[in-house]
Amino acid sequence: MAGVSESPKSLVALLMIAVGFVLNTIGFAAPYWVSSALGSRYGLWMYCDFLNNCHQWDSNGITFAKFDQVRAFEGLGFVGTLVVLFFTVLYICVPKVAGNKILGILDVLVCLASSGAILIGVVIFGTEHNDLGWAFALSTTGGALFALAGILLIFAMCRK
Repeated sequence: MAGVSESPKSLVALLMIAVGFVLNTIGFAAPYWVSSALGSRYGLWMYCDFLNNCHQWDSNGITFAKFDQVRAFEGLGFVGTLVVLFFTVLYICVPKVAGNKILGILDVLVCLASSGAILIGVVIFGTEHNDLGWAFALSTTGGALFALAGILLIFAMCRK
């Protein structure tokens, strides 16, 4: 590995991106964004009643109007995390493009934009609910890890 790949900061950023990707993916898909005391729960894509009967749902019957916005921001954030993971692996591990400034800048921009989209979705959702579940926390943590990784990648690029 050449270039930036020798920087411990970039390797830590790659680890943070990988962990953030896993956490955000689980949180994005799990129906545990809100959990009630009676046992029902729901996420962005499914509703499960207290008998554990889960149903895919559309946003028409949801009580707050911003649900489609949350889905859109979280969806954009998820797609962005896939791109960031790919770009970061290219930027750090592939010798032909390792340390390429344009790829590095693009990686940082997509990383910070993905983090922003995830965190905006989390904030919109969190302001509407009280009984937030563990999947909400995983998405929040994943978004924060992407923000920190983007900052770390900036420091790794400035070192060069």
